[in-house]
Formats: sequence, structure tokens, C-alpha cells
Amino acid sequence: ASLGPVAGDAIKNGFRHVKLHLPSVNGDPQAIIDIVRVGREQVGPDIPLYVDAAARWDREDSAVIAKGIEPYNIGW
Repeated sequence: ASLGPVAGDAIKNGFRHVKLHLPSVNGDPQAIIDIVRVGREQVGPDIPLYVDAAARWDREDSAVIAKGIEPYNIGW
């Protein structure tokens, strides 16, 4: 999955917070981590970034993803 320019465009349009609606894991938790990384790169370090998994991950994938996105300062 890809964000394209979505997160960066939100900031350009005046939004001061961004929430990423994340897809199902489909066997590749690293793909989710990569989406969050790209989102953080697009909005920069000073904009609050949130994620919404819509309860599509199991416990094991959630643990891997939580550890993987820790460096990206996700808000709550």
C-alpha cells in the first residue's frame, strides 16, 4: 500500500494533525511499518501523526507493528 502524496497534502491544506487509516496486514507487517514511516516523512517531525488499524490486526502482528512504528512518535 502507498500513501502517495496524501499526508503531505493534508498539511499543505492546513490540517495540523494527520491520521493514517491503515490496511490489513496480509502477512506483511513490515508493509504497515513502511506506510507509517512514509507518513512521518511526509508530515515531518512536528505534526502529530496518528494511526487507525480498524481492528484488522491480530495480537502478534500488532506487537510487531507497534515496535516497528515506535521511532515515528505516533500520537494517541
